[in-house]
Amino acid sequence: MKGFVKFFLNNKALTWLLLILIIAGGVVAYSGMGKLEDAPFTIKQAVVTTTYPGASPLEVQQQVTDVLEESIQSLGELYYLKSDNRAGLSKITVYVKKEIRAKDMQQLWDKLRRKVNDVQNKLPQGAGPSKVNDDFGDVLGVFYSLSSETRSYRELEDCAKDIKNELLNVKDVARLANSQFMPKLSVSIDGSYSSPGYNFKADLNPNYAIYAKLSVPIFEWGKRRNTRKAGKYAIDMATENQKKVTDNVRLEVETAFYNYSQAVKKVSLTENSLNKAEESKELAFEKYREGNISIVEVINAQIYHLEAKVNFIQSKLNAQIARSGLERARGERF
Repeated sequence: MKGFVKFFLNNKALTWLLLILIIAGGVVAYSGMGKLEDAPFTIKQAVVTTTYPGASPLEVQQQVTDVLEESIQSLGELYYLKSDNRAGLSKITVYVKKEIRAKDMQQLWDKLRRKVNDVQNKLPQGAGPSKVNDDFGDVLGVFYSLSSETRSYRELEDCAKDIKNELLNVKDVARLANSQFMPKLSVSIDGSYSSPGYNFKADLNPNYAIYAKLSVPIFEWGKRRNTRKAGKYAIDMATENQKKVTDNVRLEVETAFYNYSQAVKKVSLTENSLNKAEESKELAFEKYREGNISIVEVINAQIYHLEAKVNFIQSKLNAQIARSGLERARGERF
């Protein structure tokens, strides 16, 4: 350690040079350091949504999603795609490469929109138009409120519009949103008639009541955003439940149709077996009359015919049960 200090004391020129470089580097780093409380950030993903009413998830994937993905994959800046196919809706999430700079993102989204628009004529009739949503990075930065003891709420609203127009000219201001939270005064009048008094007069006594209610809303920062999130979550849950119910119903119908098809095929096979058993029985009787076979073989032929007939009747019963299950799955029978 003493040798290290002695080296710098003996080489003052080198010491001063290193000190100047360190100070200069600190000044440059400090000047380029972000100092914003809410620093901007860029989300490098977009969502392409396309509606196709009445189509199943498989039809949406084959006729809509595959067509759009083929066009989007020609983007050189593309990282990967993630698709979600639901009944009547195609959702494609586009992720771009991390090395893409924030200043180039808007131009990239314009290219994405052109790629999506180029294949709109290839989509089936009734599908689309596709929508590209890349608006994920907007956040609420500052909240301002206006109050006055001498001006009305209408005048305050006009003043807020003027301030909004002025703020839009400020650099780095991307979007402004108005929020109105006005007190509400409601007045109501209610009337009724009382029952006769102790002296049992014929005239009824009228009663009147006047109600006045003042509602003063309280604004909490982020309340509207939380409300939107809660509403979106409720919609997503309802959509997911609808998807599950639709998939379960579709699976039930497909299973019932498959069982019915198999039962119909079995009826056809057992009917053919019954016809052959009938022919074998008749042939056995003829050979028995001619003395070529014994009575035992005739009895075996009759037993085979009876078994074939039982199988045919059982298969027809199973086909009827399968048909009833298919009608129930389709909602044709309750």
